[in-house]
Amino acid sequence: MLLCKMDSSGYYQPLTERWRRGGLPSVAECWRAFFQAEPDAAVEVRELADAVTLDVKVCPAIKHLRQNGREIVPCFCQHRYFVSEASAAPAGLTVRVRGGNGSCMQRFMIREACSEPQRAEDIEEVP
Repeated sequence: MLLCKMDSSGYYQPLTERWRRGGLPSVAECWRAFFQAEPDAAVEVRELADAVTLDVKVCPAIKHLRQNGREIVPCFCQHRYFVSEASAAPAGLTVRVRGGNGSCMQRFMIREACSEPQRAEDIEEVP
């Protein structure tokens, strides 16, 4: 059973459209609101001239799963990258992730300005 389509016509379409219209300032605004609503999040959202960075010191999702004794699939952080990329790409944006397993750095940028692809080895698996 397909739960959601990972493209701009599915579940993430409103977010993608907001980012397409508002550009990087909209990305920063969305992530600030998201993490303000998340208990136990320790995240700094920085809006730069050419990017928005998320410095995730404590991932609220991983913290919640660990505190509640829930299993975390090893590819949890890679999945987060693919969801963000699926939301960003139709808006002319892209994301690069470094780290994982509870803390990472995410960088959202204009797609045309990013020449290097995401390297899988830059995203840590959850042991």
